Amino acid sequence: MIQEQLAARLKVNPRTITLNRDKDNFGEWSKQHDPNGISWEYRASERLFYPVESSGAM
Repeated sequence: MIQEQLAARLKVNPRTITLNRDKDNFGEWSKQHDPNGISWEYRASERLFYPVESSGAM
């Protein structure tokens, strides 16, 4: 997903995504903003964002 799409999904400004995407807690931050509680990761080599699959294992 491109940055603008993720920003719309999370209901934040695209600049906010830029400021947070390289932080260690980006996954948790994005999960808190996502309407379905999905955690996201940024792949700089592709310049795209991908959902992080939860393991669900205990």
